Amino acid sequence: MNRVAVSILALSVVAHLGCRTRIGDCSEDLSSPPLLTPLTDHAGARDCRTGSPSASPDPSGTDKVLITQAPIVIAEAKGAYPCEAFRSGKEGKVVMRLTVDEHGDVADVVVVRSAGSVSLDEAAVHATRYRKFLPACTNLDRPVAVKIIYTYVFSFAAR
Repeated sequence: MNRVAVSILALSVVAHLGCRTRIGDCSEDLSSPPLLTPLTDHAGARDCRTGSPSASPDPSGTDKVLITQAPIVIAEAKGAYPCEAFRSGKEGKVVMRLTVDEHGDVADVVVVRSAGSVSLDEAAVHATRYRKFLPACTNLDRPVAVKIIYTYVFSFAAR
């Protein structure tokens, strides 16, 4: 199986996932991990890390490996609003490309569109590194590393 081909396929399939940070305590501390909040609303998702792999990838015999389930957030890490941005009223969206590995961990984060504030970008990357996912699954019922687009929103609006 070609990992690069699978990653590119996943990127085109997965819609923007996102997180919203609202008013709260501000912090400049990026040295410790943020608090994880387990999410329970992932009904219908399967955890292919625990299943037994299928014997054949494709009944037609073409040996195509397809992603049948995108990564699903199972624990969210909400970062604190950076104090400088909080005091100056800055809001914004940080769009990132994540690599979610076959264990559901965030292996790599790249900012593809900045919020226009270094402190917001850094806080979003820091919090995102600690998110936990059910990994993407293939038609072989095997977990696979993929790249996805993830949007982190800093907003004062109570939505």
